[in-house]
Amino acid sequence: MQSQAALLKETRRIAGIGDWTWELDSGRVHWSDEIYRIHGQAPHPGGLHIDALGAWIHPDDRSRVESYFTRMLANGEAMETEYRIIRPDGEIRTVHARGEWSNRTDGQRAMRGIQQDITALASVRDRLRTTQAEYAFLFEHNPLPMWVFDRKSLCFLAVNASMVEHYGYAREELLASTMLDIRPPETVQAVRAAALLGSDERPQGQVWKHLRKDGTELRAAIHTRDIAFDG
Repeated sequence: MQSQAALLKETRRIAGIGDWTWELDSGRVHWSDEIYRIHGQAPHPGGLHIDALGAWIHPDDRSRVESYFTRMLANGEAMETEYRIIRPDGEIRTVHARGEWSNRTDGQRAMRGIQQDITALASVRDRLRTTQAEYAFLFEHNPLPMWVFDRKSLCFLAVNASMVEHYGYAREELLASTMLDIRPPETVQAVRAAALLGSDERPQGQVWKHLRKDGTELRAAIHTRDIAFDG
């Protein structure tokens, strides 16, 4: 049976987590084997000098990492950040780092922390940001009126430029309104009932009467989908 130490080491390897110690008075940094693997570097039994590590950090992230350590040294609090590194083969990886003081005795000052390879997570997060940005662009620039509303309160949560143009309200006015404010009074109950239906039950393309700000009517074929929006 594996010892607890061996199990912990294997768990950290699977999770891509390594630990480090920085001896501030000597400037030596000691990495676990996993951090060397993350960086694609051969282990240095005697450790590395802190000045040698800057070249392994992505140029666009170096100033932020320096600021991270400066703040940690100054305020004495545990801190964490993430940044990109460049491996010897040119591959760029993203790591999450956390550090804190472990000894403040003069001549023995030291910090300890962990580093984790989060490249896969960062990639998914970046793709999600891109997708959200693209969706927001398409929503805002769609030539057809579009809006997002809360099914329970019927309050508008977002409206696009086309809706502002077609309905004659300022964006702020619409976002302070509900779906009922653009519907004739006689359709209120039908609107409430439709909002309670799920996407699969709700009739798509049904034509409804709507009201512009000036009171004139327009007829709109409505297509809806349930989405998760800002929680």
